[in-house]
Amino acid sequence: ILIPGPTGTGKTATFKVASEYLNLPFAFVNTINLVPQGIKGTSLEDVLYSLIVMCNGDLNKAQKAMVVFDEFDKIGNVGTDIKEDLKQIMLKFIEGGEFQIDRQQKDYTFDTFMLSKVFLGAFSDVFTASKKSIGFASTEVAKTTGTFDIQKLYESTAFSRELITRIPHIIPYYELSN
Repeated sequence: ILIPGPTGTGKTATFKVASEYLNLPFAFVNTINLVPQGIKGTSLEDVLYSLIVMCNGDLNKAQKAMVVFDEFDKIGNVGTDIKEDLKQIMLKFIEGGEFQIDRQQKDYTFDTFMLSKVFLGAFSDVFTASKKSIGFASTEVAKTTGTFDIQKLYESTAFSRELITRIPHIIPYYELSN
């Protein structure tokens, strides 16, 4: 699931509560710190291994966990080679691929096919501003509200259409009204 929406709209809280309610192991990843394996930082393999540890070594249970990538839109904004490599790794991760996790005690083959994958981000460029009017369009409300435009998701972000179309559900979150 891809959840674009402004900060403070409850994106992260929604999935923390959902994982608790569904009794699923839950990994929260700040995507800004994510790097390809072999580079200093948090790799996807580290995240998957943390799920195995959380599930007391039960690989089957870990493979059915929920992984939430916060600030996912940020990897699309940076044009470094590391982030380009990360986007390719994400393609494999999203469609369900096997990742080799080598640890001192044991080696694991983690299949991401059954994972619940959630991608959160502001994606501020994909909301079209529109002004609301009062009455017969004679007076405009000062506040603008955004409408999600999926076409802008393909055009104004650095994510390829290939990556975005592999995420089957897109649910925009909007600012909460009073």
